[in-house]
Formats: sequence, C-alpha cells, structure tokens
Amino acid sequence: MNSLYLVGFNAKASAAVANHLLADKHRAAAWEMTTDLERANVVLINATNRGVVDECARLAAPWQDLVIVGESDFGTGWPLVTRPVTLTSIFDGIQSVMARKSQFDPIPSDWAANLEGDTSHLPLTRNTRHAPLPPAPAPAPDGPPEN
Repeated sequence: MNSLYLVGFNAKASAAVANHLLADKHRAAAWEMTTDLERANVVLINATNRGVVDECARLAAPWQDLVIVGESDFGTGWPLVTRPVTLTSIFDGIQSVMARKSQFDPIPSDWAANLEGDTSHLPLTRNTRHAPLPPAPAPAPDGPPEN
C-alpha cells in the first residue's frame, strides 16, 4: 500500500485531498493518508518558499518521493504541480512519480535492516532512482592481439 503525507496544507485542503484519494475504490485500495512522515512513500509539499522545500529535503528519507505544489521546483527536479491547483492535477503529479518509480525494481523493506557497518559508500541519494548499469564489456580474446 502507498502512503501519502502532506506538508504545508491547511485542514480544508488536506481533507479535500484525502476525500479525493479515497473516493475512488481503486485508489482507496492502493493508497492511504498518513500523519507519520516516516511511513509515507510519497510526500506532497505545498511549497510557498525555498525554505519549505529545503526543510522537506532535509527530513525526507532517500526512498521517499517528493511532489511539489507551487510556482517552482526550486531546482530540485522533483515533479511540480503548478497553480492554480486542482485535485486532478495533484493526482496527475503523484501518478507521474509512481509511474517513474515502477520502472525500477523496488527496494525490499528489509534491505536497510540487513546492512551492516558503514553504508555511506552506497550510491543512494535523496529521491534518485538509479538506471540499470551498462552492459559489461566483452571478455578479452585469448592470446595476443592480432596485427
């Protein structure tokens, strides 16, 4: 199940997003609203200024996707839903994140728990999905090169 966390939305806007999310039985079966940032896999940010975006970037986990509602993505490259906002445009932004995410293998939920020692060398950065590695080079032929 996917979890959506809202940042910077007033109670009326939050209720409208939740009602729209849960009104469709297919979406309701796949999504839930959460008030716990650590449980959310998608964070929807009402970005009124750069400080809000910077704070969310600092708090978000590497595996979370962030979608910005505002006038600018402030150079983050995160999906942007521009104003004026409709519930449909918000869910189009969320769907774009989920479509992009489905192109990659999911990280198993117990993956981080199984790591031991220093993990700082791992190539994980905030909201970055890594493309598959290029194919390995062909093995060198046996013997000296021919001239």
